Amino acid sequence: MPKSLQPLLDAFRPCFTTPTFTTFVALTIGVIAAPARRTVCGMLTAARMGGHHARAHRFFATAAWSLDHVGLTVLGLVVGWLTPTGAPLLIAIAMTRCSGAVARRCTARCGPTTAPAKSPRDKPNSRAAPRS
Repeated sequence: MPKSLQPLLDAFRPCFTTPTFTTFVALTIGVIAAPARRTVCGMLTAARMGGHHARAHRFFATAAWSLDHVGLTVLGLVVGWLTPTGAPLLIAIAMTRCSGAVARRCTARCGPTTAPAKSPRDKPNSRAAPRS
């Protein structure tokens, strides 16, 4: 692994248990090094990761890690690289998928928003027979 990649991967260490972090590092190196299709088995081969491929499949299926924690770590890294320390940061949130309690919580914290676009699910089915 290139030494320049180590600090980046170390930022994700708190997101995982020790064995899960080892699998995460191997899969990350594999996705970078894989010459063709980036399947789990292809990533394992490219990373020259020993052991049974079930270990990597368990990483995605049952391992204890939080996608939210990983996402917030990515956000922290990107914000840290792109903005000077102490600079204001404007974050736009698309509320089209928010409804009910989530939308009320967002509105309470951030103020009113424009009405979200209507979902196709909100439209009545024009092909359905009228009810009597």
